[in-house]
Parts: sequence; C-alpha cells; structure tokens
Amino acid sequence: MLPVAIWFDLSPLKIIQDENMKLKLWPAILMLLPAVALAKPAQRGEEIVYFSAPPAGFEIGYRASQGGQTIVELVPRGQTVQNWERMVTLQTFAGNTRSVSDFRRAVSDGWRSACPGGNTINLSEGQENGYPFAFWQMSCEHNPQSGRPEYTWIKAMRGERALYVAQYAFRHLPSRAELTDAARRLRGMSLCDTRPGRARQHPCGRR
Repeated sequence: MLPVAIWFDLSPLKIIQDENMKLKLWPAILMLLPAVALAKPAQRGEEIVYFSAPPAGFEIGYRASQGGQTIVELVPRGQTVQNWERMVTLQTFAGNTRSVSDFRRAVSDGWRSACPGGNTINLSEGQENGYPFAFWQMSCEHNPQSGRPEYTWIKAMRGERALYVAQYAFRHLPSRAELTDAARRLRGMSLCDTRPGRARQHPCGRR
C-alpha cells in the first residue's frame, strides 16, 4: 500500500502546527458530516487540520513520527497493517512545500509504476477554506506485492506549514455504501488557522 496523518484514539484529531513547526496532537470532538462545532481553537494562533472519525471498529495498527513527518494507519479490529481488507492512512509533512497538484501527480505516477495497468482519476481539485486541495482515486486490479486488487481514495490539503493527507484503501472492489462512506469522511477533512492575519482568510468552524 502506498503510505499516505494522525489519529490518537478513535475520536477525530486536530493537528496543530505551531510557530516552531512542531506537531501538537489534541483530541477533537466528533466531526462527521454534516459537521458539528469544531474543537476549541488553540489559545495562540496556529494552523489546525481536522480529520473525520474513522469507521466504527477501526483501531491504530501503526503510527510513527520523524523529521516533521507523521503517519498513522488504522485497520478494522482483528486485521493488521500487513494483512488487511480496509485501511485508513493519515499523514502530515511539516515544512513540505510541494503543491497538491505536484503531490497528486507524484503519487499517481508511483502507483502506476508499482501496478502495471493501474489507473488514477482526478476527482476534484481547487480551494477549501482558502487552502488548495486535491481529491483523487487510484485502482489496481492486481497489486504485485499482495496479489490482491487495491482501490484507494486520497485527499490532500496544502497548508502554509505542512501538507496534510488522508487515504482510504480497500483490497476488494468497495460496495456503493463503503465508497459513499469513505468519500464522506474524506470530504470532512478540513484545515483552518487561528493566527492573527490568517483567521479571516481561513476561519475555524466554517464548513
């Protein structure tokens, strides 16, 4: 699976980038669509990303943080990051300056190289709350590494302090209900800023 940020427990998490480019992890309240009020903003101005809650029954299978990059992989209870049917991967790249378009192209190119006959489709790209974002899907009917099919949906958002990415992957052709749920949760990912001079352009609490 292509590694593509952060969940601390099974509640959504808000990730804060402070002035020193250090990641701070604060639990947030439930934010399924339609969204309810966001968690209380940081006391001093910071950039904050919110991820929607994972599907019921998911738990952390792997997490790591190094050199400004953080990754968390979640799988259904009873599965592992080596042997899984569904996986949620969240990632942050602090200080990364790559645009979401460049990131999407790089990930898509890597996918097609790793999976002969693999396909990628750009679903939408633009601005959300004043931040660039990209949303795309990737499919591989036979992943050479696992010998299984793999279907993945990814959303990336370009903040001022980091690149934030959420990914939902399936090792089977997802049902309409599974796909609808994954898309809903990915669309629930949001980014805002409480710093003076930024809060007006990137307000927290607006969907």
